[in-house]
Amino acid sequence: AMSLHRFLIPTARSFCVGASAKRPITKILAYGDSLTAGFCFGGGDYHPYAERLQELLGVPVEHIGLSGWTARQMARCIDTPYNIDLCDRGWPGFRATLRRAASEGEPFSHVIILAGSNDLGGERLGNVERSSNMILQSLKMVHQAAHQEGVDSVAVTIPPHLRESRWPGMLEARLMVNDVLRAMPQITPAEPGQGRVVAAIDLANLIPIPENSVEEDEIWDDGAHLTPAGYDLVADIVAQALRAKCSVAPAATPPPKAN
Repeated sequence: AMSLHRFLIPTARSFCVGASAKRPITKILAYGDSLTAGFCFGGGDYHPYAERLQELLGVPVEHIGLSGWTARQMARCIDTPYNIDLCDRGWPGFRATLRRAASEGEPFSHVIILAGSNDLGGERLGNVERSSNMILQSLKMVHQAAHQEGVDSVAVTIPPHLRESRWPGMLEARLMVNDVLRAMPQITPAEPGQGRVVAAIDLANLIPIPENSVEEDEIWDDGAHLTPAGYDLVADIVAQALRAKCSVAPAATPPPKAN
């Protein structure tokens, strides 16, 4: 199996672009799985964190939330123009969305990538190190696709599954992946004229874990998904992190408030 250490060795080019060169945030695409879709109440409702994030930052925030999709599927379908998730909801493709915005003169400045939870499903895991590497390779491909379109990216660590102790290796694999995601801004080479990884948000360590039963928790809807209040908390965490790590440049006219 490949070693994770190769992800952790910074190259000389990693440090070519200083923090002062970061562009301001003017428009965001939140991209990921059901946690980005805002899946809750067994799919009876959706409460995407993107809506509150838009209100908090004052910049447009769109989202693509492919419920049930693995990071591997996302990497494989970067150039697919249209995708249908496991809840039969249709979404425009990743690169197509970035190019559409650019062609309309309102390009995305940043994309937030939160994915990998579904790759960790117990029966999918297999060899922990190999599985961790495959998740990281897939996430890296999605980040690189954004960079190729001139869009900066933000890595987000994978939150816990509250029942992950049932599956051997699931916790270990998630922690291995998250260690690398935290370091992505430092270890990812910056290519001239392209976007880059400008921040990592440690959601996994910032979202509270219930002390008692998840059924009574205000934040967690089930073992894997959040309540509307939980997704609002994700927006709060992301907004606070982005304000700390990047500058935000709200439009002269604020985006319309989400319904």
